[in-house]
Amino acid sequence: TVNIGECTDLVVTNNPSLICTGQNSTLRLEGDPNAVVVLQYPDLSTTTATLDVNGVWEQVVSANGDYEVLTYNGVTMVGVTSTLDVVSTPTVDSITAASTACEDVSIPFVFTGTAGATITVDFGFGAPINLVIGGSGTVTHNIMYPNPGSFTVDVTSVSVNGSCSNDPGVTHAIT
Repeated sequence: TVNIGECTDLVVTNNPSLICTGQNSTLRLEGDPNAVVVLQYPDLSTTTATLDVNGVWEQVVSANGDYEVLTYNGVTMVGVTSTLDVVSTPTVDSITAASTACEDVSIPFVFTGTAGATITVDFGFGAPINLVIGGSGTVTHNIMYPNPGSFTVDVTSVSVNGSCSNDPGVTHAIT
């Protein structure tokens, strides 16, 4: 005899699905109210979770890999997973540029950091801009200051794939 259980759609998600080392994601199961789910973690350990009266169960997680539903109300499930990608926290290590310059002269700024990371840079005037660090770990951007003065170039954030954003605290002064 084979018992066929009734299963509504079960949804398993990680939000966000990409995090940096040391950050957390919320693992969420959505299905039938009070359903019992056996879940396998990336380290192959398991837990039994009971969805609440709204059909939801959540847990904070941080391990890289697949979170797989093994059973749902006693029915074996195959391929019901959510993947959490954990990447190294992106960095900006340095800004290289002249410390003095003349107005209306193009100044190259070289940013060194995690290849593929997107950085947001405030050059001390105008709106901040986004740059992508190349595969060599550097990106160069030329700026022409429109008037004399002292300016601080500030990398205000660095992120990977729109996630893992942090403020690296890297600045460079120019007069």
